[in-house]
Amino acid sequence: MSENSNSKVHALYLILILLLLGGLVFTNIKLKKSTETIRVTTTELNNTENLKAELEKEYQKALDDLEVLNVEKAGVDSLLTERVRDLEMKKKQISELIKSGQTNKADLDKARLMIKQLQDERLVFQTKIDSLVKLNDQLNVENVTLTNQKNELTETISTVQSEKSKVEEENSKLKSTVNKAKILTTSNIKIIPTKSGRREKEVEVKKAKDTDALKICFDLLENRVAPTGETEMAIRIVNPSGATIQIQELGSGNLTDATTGNSIPYTYLIRPDYQNEAKTVCSIWNQSYNFTEGNYSVEIYQSGLLIGQGNFNLK
Repeated sequence: MSENSNSKVHALYLILILLLLGGLVFTNIKLKKSTETIRVTTTELNNTENLKAELEKEYQKALDDLEVLNVEKAGVDSLLTERVRDLEMKKKQISELIKSGQTNKADLDKARLMIKQLQDERLVFQTKIDSLVKLNDQLNVENVTLTNQKNELTETISTVQSEKSKVEEENSKLKSTVNKAKILTTSNIKIIPTKSGRREKEVEVKKAKDTDALKICFDLLENRVAPTGETEMAIRIVNPSGATIQIQELGSGNLTDATTGNSIPYTYLIRPDYQNEAKTVCSIWNQSYNFTEGNYSVEIYQSGLLIGQGNFNLK
C-alpha cells in the first residue's frame, strides 16, 4: 500500500474517532440534563407531597377548629348562618384541591391561600360568637336580676294584697258592726185587734169576726249612733195558715234578708221619725176582707234585719 493511501486511512479513522467522541460528549450532556431534570422533578414531587401533607394537617386543624365553633354556635344569632355557609363552601373547595390525585404546586398554593382565608374567617366567626356569647351572658345576668326583682315584687304585691284583704275584712267586720250598731232595738210589742165603735172610736176585740183592723205598737229604745229622721221599717203579718198577708194596693212587697240574701215578703211599711231617744210607735193594718180565727205572728224588719217579733190570737 502506498504512503498516500495510508494517510487517507488515518484521516478516515481520525474523523470516525472524532465523530464518536462528539456523539459521546453529546450523549453525556443530554444524559446529564435528563438526570438533572429527573432530580428536579423528584425534588418538586417530594416538595409537593410534603406540601400536601402539611396542608392536610393545616386543613384538619382548621376543620377541628370549625367543629368547635359549630358546637359553640349552637343557638347563636341566626345572622351568622350565611357566614357558616361560606365556611362550608371553602371547606369543600379546599378538600377537593388537596385530595385530587393530579394536584400540582399551583393548586396547593391556592389551597394554602384558601386555608389561610378559612383561618381568618374562623377568627372573624369566633369574634362574633364571643360577642354574642358575652351579650347572651349579660342578658342572662340581667334576666336573673329581673326575675329576682319580679319575684320580690310579686312577693311584695302578695303581702300587700294579703294585708289589704285583712284590712278589708276588718273594715267589713267593723262596717257590719257599725251598721248593726245603727239598727234600732224594739221591745214591748203589742198587737191589738180593733173595730170601729161609736164616733169612730177604736174598740179592742178578741174575736176574728169582730176584727176590722190590727193596731201594732212597740217601743223603739234609745240608740245614740243610729241616724235620725224617718227610719223605714217593714211589718210582716203572718196568718194562721203560715202565709204572709199581702195586699199590693196597701203597700205590700218584698225585702232582702241582710243575713241570708233571701227574699222575704212583708205586709206594709212604716217610717217613724226617730231622734235617738226612746219612743213608742203605733201603726194600723186595715184590710178589706175578714180575719180568720187562729194564731198570728208579727215581725218587724229594719234594713233587712229582724228587730222585733210578737204573737196574738183571734178566737
